[in-house]
Amino acid sequence: MPALELAILDVSRMDDEAMVGDPILQIALTLLKYGRVAELDAVLRSLFQMLSQVVGIQQAKDLLDTIRVYVMSVNPVLGEEKMNELVSEFWPVQPEPGSVADQLIKKGEARGEAKGEAKGEARGLAQGIANTIRTLQTILGIPQSSDEQLAGKSTDELQAAIESLQQQIARRVH
Repeated sequence: MPALELAILDVSRMDDEAMVGDPILQIALTLLKYGRVAELDAVLRSLFQMLSQVVGIQQAKDLLDTIRVYVMSVNPVLGEEKMNELVSEFWPVQPEPGSVADQLIKKGEARGEAKGEAKGEARGLAQGIANTIRTLQTILGIPQSSDEQLAGKSTDELQAAIESLQQQIARRVH
């Protein structure tokens, strides 16, 4: 078996003073260490202060998109408004149409709409099936099923109930 050694860096135990060198490396290590803490806004403020002194506006735009996506995906406390507020303290930059942040926002909105539509369609289908069952039960002169009785059944079970009621009606007609 070949010998394999892995160097593992536990950023959570790393001293902040040890995070030196390239500004992008400093940002990455700092975000990995503090990305999930509630006080991330103070950490970001110091990162942005340092970053504003070493990079231009175009490089800042690219980095900010990446930072924004990472922070908003790992930190449940820091929202979009606070993030934009922090960024605007140092750069006049907002997510542009077509940026990564903008694309993620649109993707989330589309997912929410799709889920809502699917739930609405399922609810409408279930209500339609329940109404059909009740109508057929009325025609047969038998007690109508309650919402509670129908709610626990699968679509296949409800369809089978409709078919059974239709057969009962067909036998009466013939």
